[in-house]
Amino acid sequence: MGFYKKENNGFSKLYRYVLNHRDKIYTFLYNGSKIIAAFDCMYESDNGLEDDEAGYDEYHAIGFINLDTNELFEVNYSNMPVSVMCGSDKVL
Repeated sequence: MGFYKKENNGFSKLYRYVLNHRDKIYTFLYNGSKIIAAFDCMYESDNGLEDDEAGYDEYHAIGFINLDTNELFEVNYSNMPVSVMCGSDKVL
């Protein structure tokens, strides 16, 4: 699988790790907020514009379920957490 250059900000490393550890629980840190989550899915997405419109963006994403709220959230290259842990492994 190929990644876009913009995904070299740590996202591609996270994607590969999650791909091999789908059944694990993850801890995400976002500027002081902590989210405990489980893997849900991986997919390709875009920003909702048509591919011939200016600003169109295509990217890979990982869906996780926040175990405190049961809500699905997406991680992609543009909303990377400050840190990601999986058990004692520091993923990012």
